[in-house]
Amino acid sequence: MYEAMWDADTGGVLLTSDLSPDNIRIEIRPVFYEELDLLGLDQDWSYPKSEEPLLWATSGRRYFYRGRLVAETRGGGFFEKPQIVTYEENLSLTPIDIRGMVEKNSRLMEGLEQKAIEFIHNTYKKYSRKVDVTAVAFSGGKDSLVLLDLVQKALSPDQFVVVFADTTMELSPTYEAVEKAKLRWPKLNFQTARCHKDALTTWKEFGPPSRILRWCCTVHKSAPTLLLLRHLTNKASLKALVFDGVRCSESTGRSGREKVAHGGKHKPQINARPILNWFASEVFAYIFWRGLEWNAAYRFGNSRVGCSLCPFSSQSNDFINTHEYFSEIKPFSDLVLSMNKLGDEENSTQHMYLRTGQWKSRSGGHNLDHAVTKVITNDEPDQLTFHLLDPKAKWQDWIGVLGPVSLETASVGTISIGSHEFRFDQVLMNNAQKVIVTGFQGLRPSYKSLFRALAKKTAHCIGCGACVVECPTGALKLDQKIGVQKDLCVHCHNCLTFTEMGCVLAKSLKCREGGVRMKGLDRYNTFGIRSNWIEGFFLNPGDWWHDNTLGKKQYEAMKVWLTEAEILKGAEITELGRILQRSGSRNLLTWAIIWTNLAWNSRVVRWYIENIPWNSLVDKKDLIVRIANGSPKRTEVNAIGALVGTLRDTPIGNQLGIGVVHTRGKAISHIEKTPWKDPDCLAVLYSIYRFAERTDKYNLTVSEIVENASFGPHALFGLDETTLTHCLRRLSSDNSAFLGVELVKGLDNINLNPERKSEDVLTLAFN
Repeated sequence: MYEAMWDADTGGVLLTSDLSPDNIRIEIRPVFYEELDLLGLDQDWSYPKSEEPLLWATSGRRYFYRGRLVAETRGGGFFEKPQIVTYEENLSLTPIDIRGMVEKNSRLMEGLEQKAIEFIHNTYKKYSRKVDVTAVAFSGGKDSLVLLDLVQKALSPDQFVVVFADTTMELSPTYEAVEKAKLRWPKLNFQTARCHKDALTTWKEFGPPSRILRWCCTVHKSAPTLLLLRHLTNKASLKALVFDGVRCSESTGRSGREKVAHGGKHKPQINARPILNWFASEVFAYIFWRGLEWNAAYRFGNSRVGCSLCPFSSQSNDFINTHEYFSEIKPFSDLVLSMNKLGDEENSTQHMYLRTGQWKSRSGGHNLDHAVTKVITNDEPDQLTFHLLDPKAKWQDWIGVLGPVSLETASVGTISIGSHEFRFDQVLMNNAQKVIVTGFQGLRPSYKSLFRALAKKTAHCIGCGACVVECPTGALKLDQKIGVQKDLCVHCHNCLTFTEMGCVLAKSLKCREGGVRMKGLDRYNTFGIRSNWIEGFFLNPGDWWHDNTLGKKQYEAMKVWLTEAEILKGAEITELGRILQRSGSRNLLTWAIIWTNLAWNSRVVRWYIENIPWNSLVDKKDLIVRIANGSPKRTEVNAIGALVGTLRDTPIGNQLGIGVVHTRGKAISHIEKTPWKDPDCLAVLYSIYRFAERTDKYNLTVSEIVENASFGPHALFGLDETTLTHCLRRLSSDNSAFLGVELVKGLDNINLNPERKSEDVLTLAFN
């Protein structure tokens, strides 16, 4: 909304509508004496123990006094105090003149407040008759505090309910903040939503949450909130309008949020965000302006308040919370350490796993001591066979959610999904179940996906309640375990499709089926492909082997990469290699073809494609943690080094966008995986033909390629259905000898010419 500028007069900030390069465009927060004491700055500076803040800090942990940079901190963590760099010695601090700052900002704050109140009022007016209940999500943090004050000004107390989602792992100041809010607004209807399991129990069952596996928010916040609202309204088919305090500037993940979002997290929920476009400076200005009593954890330097141990917390937050609230964190940190099974030399000390933040990067169950493969699947064209090992539920208890079931015996029957009928046969074997399902021949892969989700649900369901809130009819009932009321089920499949694998627990404990170690990771040493290597090779492929500047290990890695790219066979360049040679190493199509072939032949590239989602940011350490699969640690480190090198040193990374490598100084900070913005349609056609050749399927659908094709254009290049459809129309028009498409009246059929090969596609571009 408004930008901010330093005010040397009051020591505060001034909101402004004038645009200037000198304005503050990053998140800032006030700094109190408690934080300075904690950092040890009382040894260098003098300042009073005042209620008012003394200076400001930016999100980069830089400290400003009346507009001057006076200090910054670096590093820190669970057991390490941040390093302090001061730029002014013997500084004497005077508290910020809050009253003066408020007076200077009051005119703009009135306008900001009025706009937010108007939005809340209009949104409620628009949706109040379409929903069963209106709620305010109150977390006890600064943003939800401002939100609540705005909503209570816009609506009467009988028009909404305030819900605090108690995760049972909040910091003590958060619980105090909730009680203070109740005292400030005694007429409001405060309710507490809580999972029927405490956090320590769910951490043991799910494994610690991570930046990738944020199951805790679903299990302990959003699902309990909706279940509570169902209870309050006595409506199973609940529709709720929820006002939340999400802001764009908090994180890149939230920057794309809509001000009013339908079914973003859960289908029964409409989220409205009155302060979505506010900066932190506006939030704090509002708090000071209205005299709101905020969470005391901010006074120690926390930029955000939330769970006592959170994978999204910063290093500085970890230090603060460990120092000030150690007894509240310890049960969870002890659990993280006890469940970790990495146990290699780099993690041998008790605290290393916490100190390095590796626990925050968990992507599955491979490093958890209790995670085991519970579903082994044998996939054939017409048949799926599931081996369910020690399942938590019975197959027959869940199969009814797919469609009407007809039983021939207790274990044999058929199930109808739409117009298709599938036959199943289940065999009980001590603590295991074997289920055979037939009838998939010629059908879309999505039908198999439903059965796979059902198998995961059967094997893992412990009754967390996450899927219950997705049921539109109340057919799922939670009473320690989940029961399916078949007479209420409409077979919408929401309970199977709301999350990957059909079950939050199954996703959190995901292990490679059969526990097979990934082979072939050590063949590159640490070296990826480099553009200049390819360019040198293409100039004279015959002599390059005897006339190059590569070291022995680089030479060996290059041979492997060329072989896996299908440019080299033995010691000879292939026909594909000769075609790419004519194209040249500066042609993006060349690199798209190389990437496509590597997807089929390189274990580390295949892993990257399958495990790193589009539009995600990961650092190099995260990748190493994620790829852990039982191989020697050095092998995994080398493989990731080679992968990152390939992304960094070729157009595959930066120009195709498949892995943009960001650096901090000379060090790699993170990798950003983004879709190819301007894809070459011939690369799309080549990838589709490669998929057809590997699967022997020349009649495909657009949805199949987008949703399920392992290494089709969506998996390889991030192409969505709209972009893919555009390319297909163009290709069909220009190259009818290769493919025909039906993309009208709900049809999305792709018919490839089986007499053509993938290499033939390249003749269209390079001849």
